[in-house]
Amino acid sequence: MTARDDRGDPPSPAAVRKALDRALAHRPLNRSPVLSRLLTHVVDHALTRDSSSLKEYALGLEVFDRTEDFDPRLDTIVRVQARRLRQALAAYYEGEGSQEKLRFEMPKGQYGIRFHLLVSSDAPEPYRRRYAQTFDHTRRSRTLPIPRTSLVGREAELGHLEHELSQTRLITITGVGGSGKTRLALELADRARGAFPGGVLFFDLASVADRDVLADMLADAFEVRRTEGRALQQALVDRLQVSIDQPTLLVFDNMEQVLDGADVLGAMLDANAQITALVTSRVHLSLYGESEFPLAPLAVPEHRGRDYEQSALADVPAVRLFLMRAAAANPRANPADDPDSLAELCVRLDGLPLAIELVAAQASSLSSSQMLQRFTGHLDLPSNPARDAPSRQRTLRRVIDSSYDLLSQSARIALRRLSVFAGGFTLEAAEAVADSPGDLAKDLLPAINDLVSMGMLYARSGAGEPRFAMLETLRAYGLERLNAGGEAERIHKAHAAFCVVLAEEGIGDMDHAHRERWLARCDEEEDNFRQAIQYLLLAGPHRWALRLGHVLFMYWERREKILVARRLLNAITDRFPAEADRALWAKVASYAATLASFQGDTAESEGRFSELLELYRELGDRRGEVSSLNALGVCQSVRGDISAARETLVQSLALCRDLGERGAIAAALSNLAECELRIGNSRGVQALLDEAHSCFVAEGDPVSAAWCVNHLGDLARSVGDFERAANLYSDAESAFHRIGDAPGVARSLADRGQLALDRGELADAAALFLESLAGFEALGHQRGMATVVDRLASLASAADQPELVIQLLSVAESWRADIAYSARSDDMLRSQRLYDRHGPELGTARLEALREEGRQMSPMDIASRVQNQVM
Repeated sequence: MTARDDRGDPPSPAAVRKALDRALAHRPLNRSPVLSRLLTHVVDHALTRDSSSLKEYALGLEVFDRTEDFDPRLDTIVRVQARRLRQALAAYYEGEGSQEKLRFEMPKGQYGIRFHLLVSSDAPEPYRRRYAQTFDHTRRSRTLPIPRTSLVGREAELGHLEHELSQTRLITITGVGGSGKTRLALELADRARGAFPGGVLFFDLASVADRDVLADMLADAFEVRRTEGRALQQALVDRLQVSIDQPTLLVFDNMEQVLDGADVLGAMLDANAQITALVTSRVHLSLYGESEFPLAPLAVPEHRGRDYEQSALADVPAVRLFLMRAAAANPRANPADDPDSLAELCVRLDGLPLAIELVAAQASSLSSSQMLQRFTGHLDLPSNPARDAPSRQRTLRRVIDSSYDLLSQSARIALRRLSVFAGGFTLEAAEAVADSPGDLAKDLLPAINDLVSMGMLYARSGAGEPRFAMLETLRAYGLERLNAGGEAERIHKAHAAFCVVLAEEGIGDMDHAHRERWLARCDEEEDNFRQAIQYLLLAGPHRWALRLGHVLFMYWERREKILVARRLLNAITDRFPAEADRALWAKVASYAATLASFQGDTAESEGRFSELLELYRELGDRRGEVSSLNALGVCQSVRGDISAARETLVQSLALCRDLGERGAIAAALSNLAECELRIGNSRGVQALLDEAHSCFVAEGDPVSAAWCVNHLGDLARSVGDFERAANLYSDAESAFHRIGDAPGVARSLADRGQLALDRGELADAAALFLESLAGFEALGHQRGMATVVDRLASLASAADQPELVIQLLSVAESWRADIAYSARSDDMLRSQRLYDRHGPELGTARLEALREEGRQMSPMDIASRVQNQVM
């Protein structure tokens, strides 16, 4: 036989099976059932499927009877037996199979088999190899795979990439494992077929071990003949220069497995301008002209923690994917019947398509609420039930394992340590915590950049410097690794220490602008603060937890985090004895008592303040005593016990005068004045507020001074001096404007609106109330918003709009419930009178319908209805 220049036709499956039978019947394979089973499996796989998709994990389960927890890094059975199979085949072809024309070859670094046909079996050995033809049946699968499922939620990404593909010759879709890179690339390539008359070729690189194997695969695909003395890559380039004369798209999937082969791809692009490459990889290739497209997870439902509407969820990409995959698992299942559980599942799964598919497959036997109840962690998701799913996608843990294995040592350390951050971190925070042992130093920033490029961190804008964040899926993985590495305690403690330092930047005098910047930073670090407190509750140091609770109260109160703040403060004071630091413990306990008052838990609040009063007296801390008396008096006033409140506040004022501190005197005067106003002692109120105003001015406290002016307006309105009230409210509003106190401005507008309502000027009252509502909404201040809406309900009552009254009262109730805040006793009485007045005329059914409508109303809805029905 003579050698032929063309590649010829590959051997038929029948010829392959006959050659297999002969090999299995002769030494040494006939003496090894294990090797025989392995050879049979890989040959069958090559005849029926893509050999490049053979994975070490799959072979362990399918050939060597390993269980689901098989870890190829620890158990090397597949590699060992593959090496033995290569040796056995070589021995067979040197011995009893020396006359075989059709030979089996398993290239080093791969598990797929090739069919090697000798054209001249009697030629000398060197020429046999030269004149051989190698047939890899995977060539048949270079055509684009046909997806079995539709693409969901990637319309915008496809539109962008389609345009990019028409402008750029190298696009790399990057992203964390399980984000859907392959599925997006397949859809994009399929849509782009018309633009590539030279064809679309697909290369799955998941099992490609190095650049030589990649070059070999490409040589097979483009029918490059191996020639002695000539580099294969150069032969490939030469072949491409003459063999492709029309636009051709090459799709490379899982390029992260063979990054050292990126130069091969670059050489192909340089060889022929008709070639365009579309690549998926967990890290970009760093090639000239590369256009990287970072693929984010699917969008998830917003407003986590609130009631979700089924109709609103239908267009959320993560939810759409979940519903489609659940329907495929069980056509009778309807997870959308429980929208809260459905939305929460998608949020907790980070919008990762692979994670969603793994969980949605359980719809064959579980409801969405049951799935949520069984959800114990991102890494413990059920395995993929599809028997032919790639082994790397059988569980989410394996997906992340494969990404982790690609990281440098410093990036692995950084990932583990950065996982302690909840909700993100700045570079400053990363340096303080991840490099707290001092072993990363100059390697930290490159490690963070590597993690970003791998999609394992993502950058996002912050209130100040840029921030980085980690998907909860990856964070859970990192924490596992951190705990296993034995340095969890040290890193968690470093994280807690950083949080204490950051929070305590809010201590001391700040102007309004600095205070707002600190609050904005606390917004970003809220999850980190909570994480730090939870760690300190378990491990200490105790005083750090007290310090965090002490300084964060201002943040929690300003941002109306009432429920979470009370829970954490109670946990801190319950966990640590007062003896640890009695003064600091007392301050934290007083904050917890204040929050109990906010929630209408008057017994808890007054009981705590009474205990604290005795503690401060034991300590001889007269300032603490003043603080407790003031707080106790305010609680009694809120409860409606004005007589007790007045008595307590008089004691507080007397003690303040003994101390001679003008700021404390002014605060006590102001609190007592409010109490006197509620019992109608107008003359006493005037004197108290005048003195308080003078003290606040002398102390250089313009905010408190402006509030005194506002309260003087309350006094004038209460006695019917509307003209003086209008002037005082306007003066207070102007003062708040000058010092940049937005809550004060909004409150002054509401008070002016109330004055207009008292005068019967309904249109003016409505305009002022709505302006106040907009101001509080801009601040995210729901207590203020609820108070204004209560006043709008009184306005609607005056305008004889009973249905609007009920809707507005329901809105205010709903907003207070959202932040676990209880209205003051006099506000609750006013609302009840409005219900009693208008409820009976509407009837029970209509009343409940209006209440439900009210709970769904937004500030914009309120403004529209007030304008249409009152103004």
